Amino acid sequence: MPVDSLHSRRVWHWLQLSAVCASIILIGAGLVFPLAGVGLLLALYVLDLIAWYGLWQARHRSPRLAFTLLLITAPWELLFISTAVVDDALPLIWMLRFTRLLQLNMLSVHHERSELSASGYLKLVRLIFNIALTTHICACVWLVLGLSNADSWLAPLLEAGLADSSLYIRSLYWTITTMTTVGYGDITPGVDAEYLFAAFVMLVGASFYAYVIGNLASVLAQFNAQKSAYQERVRVVANYLRNQQVPVELIGRVQNYYDRRWQRYRHYDEQNLLNDLPGSLSVEVKAELARNLIAKVPLFQMVSLPIRDLLLGKLRLEFVDPGSLVTRAGEQTHRIVFIAEGELEVEYQGAKIGTLSAGDYFGNHSLILQERATATVTTRGFSELMYLDQHEYERIKRDYPEFVDMVSKAMSINSEQMTEWMLEGVVL
Repeated sequence: MPVDSLHSRRVWHWLQLSAVCASIILIGAGLVFPLAGVGLLLALYVLDLIAWYGLWQARHRSPRLAFTLLLITAPWELLFISTAVVDDALPLIWMLRFTRLLQLNMLSVHHERSELSASGYLKLVRLIFNIALTTHICACVWLVLGLSNADSWLAPLLEAGLADSSLYIRSLYWTITTMTTVGYGDITPGVDAEYLFAAFVMLVGASFYAYVIGNLASVLAQFNAQKSAYQERVRVVANYLRNQQVPVELIGRVQNYYDRRWQRYRHYDEQNLLNDLPGSLSVEVKAELARNLIAKVPLFQMVSLPIRDLLLGKLRLEFVDPGSLVTRAGEQTHRIVFIAEGELEVEYQGAKIGTLSAGDYFGNHSLILQERATATVTTRGFSELMYLDQHEYERIKRDYPEFVDMVSKAMSINSEQMTEWMLEGVVL
């Protein structure tokens, strides 16, 4: 999927989540406070449109839930405007929109599946949303119960002339203390309906304990499981090397390599990661991953698409640490090395003559001319290299005889630096 399309999908997803959350908050405020003016209704129906459209898009993922929520949260009050029945039932009709909490979870779960790399964080966000919105809904209902009866818990506060915002804060305070089973007892039910609702909130709070603890444990385990397994592997390797009396400096290099590899790849093994994909799809993915290499290396630009795809399929990836020996002077080279990332240092006859960077490649001269390398190449920092082995090169050459001419042409337009080195007798 193109980056722009992916970005647009993420923006639309967060817009839907925001609309659902705002709708739930707005409905609660509208039920309690005298806010039912044109502005509130307009805002509510705009949020409704976004939420409904999101449900319509989600109908193929959860058809029954999507259509049920579409039916329940429809603006039924618009069908019977200014009738006594609707005026009396309006709070109940509006409260049906609280079921959008289900839509919030449906959206979040779908997004977690599509954003696997950040699913742990998204679960945590979903958990916070559920707690906050459920608490808000319970506080609003508790406040509605208080306003609907003269003998309610709210009667003393109304006599004191507290502002609407203060009334909501006290209702929110009661909800939190009840859900967390703290229950200071300074706010207590006054009528049967409030006693029943208080019992319901206690049950919700008890359920939330299990819900919160279970989800937090799952999220924390997901955050740490992969890294812990990787670190355990590093400890096993380090302990083995110590037992074999390997020098401390070399063990330090190994640990630094693993640390940097984790930063670069996390727990992924890029060499084997795409093996499960079918051939054509794997090649397309590898071409996308190697797009910078394709743009910089003349050889990839000159060969035909079948040869390029075959090359990409045969390239072997390796992540190397600083100071690693890639090619040694006097050895026969049996591979072509492409530099995907990092910088390599070239040493000829005891002197450092230059560097190679991302997009450069070498080994083709020694491989094609069957000559030994006359220079030594080492990595200056952590580098990502891709290798084409000799037997794969020979195989491509056998299947596509024109490949030899393409390689020769690519060699002729190699960088000025490589040309100068060749004239000086440097063979890589």
